[in-house]
Amino acid sequence: MVRDREAPGSNPGPPTKFCLGTWGSSSPNRPPRALQTCGLIGERLPTMNFYLQIGSILFVIGGLFDALIGAATPIVTRVTRPNIFMLSAQSDLALFGTSPGELLHQSTSLALLYRLAFDLIGTLLLVFGLLVAALAWFGLRHGEWWALWTLVGVEVIFIAGWRVVLSPNIQRGIPIHLAALPPNLLVPAILLIPAGLLSAIGLAQH
Repeated sequence: MVRDREAPGSNPGPPTKFCLGTWGSSSPNRPPRALQTCGLIGERLPTMNFYLQIGSILFVIGGLFDALIGAATPIVTRVTRPNIFMLSAQSDLALFGTSPGELLHQSTSLALLYRLAFDLIGTLLLVFGLLVAALAWFGLRHGEWWALWTLVGVEVIFIAGWRVVLSPNIQRGIPIHLAALPPNLLVPAILLIPAGLLSAIGLAQH
């Protein structure tokens, strides 16, 4: 610990500071330099905001999960035979009147549309997930309130968009089971509330 001292007989200056740090030198011919954290005597040194860090990491996890799903989507749609369009084979059969595999087998144009649509969905999901992760890591983690409002807003819009996508199932009374929801919707939706609450608590203490 190093204290800033005043010269004898000088006028009292500002409150004495204390510094905690590791001493070292980049050259033996130079005086040592200190990497220090300084504060006033009796002042509590700043510490890592636990709640803000955990909340930010949860948002990052949700964003990277979406990005991973988005990156894998074009690959999966090319190497596997599609048997699900939306939620499950049973719900797709009730919604479209036949299985997705049969629909794509009957129409090459529909098969091409399916592949192009999922290529676009995968790309958008990849970009969306990376932006969410970057905003959480470089904005929210550094104490920016606007980053939290933006993250919560885009996640709510994302979830509401799925409500629109699933509206035909709801209108026709087709059951929607929680386990059948796509993981790129389920994981961010589960993480949203704890991530938002922890981040808000952390920002209030920041």
